[in-house]
Amino acid sequence: MKKIKIAMLLILVALLAIFLYENSMQFTTLKLFGQELIKIHNSVVITLSFLLGFLFGWVGHVRWRRQRQQAASSRKEQTREAPEQPSPGEQ
Repeated sequence: MKKIKIAMLLILVALLAIFLYENSMQFTTLKLFGQELIKIHNSVVITLSFLLGFLFGWVGHVRWRRQRQQAASSRKEQTREAPEQPSPGEQ
């Protein structure tokens, strides 16, 4: 499974490198309030957008997983602390 993940990552990096090379000649002017800030390659803008999206998705996943773990541990503690209830037939 680890080899498959590494192969997929290498394919993704290769595709990104090909994309960057093919789009490296086009420029975009970034503007803020009508003022030109910088001229930058389209591929850089797209790559940064991809990386930011990946980062936000990863952070959201980590937070969601941490919340699930905390909820599971609090449920586990509650079941440990709760006294045992006698079954209806034992009264």
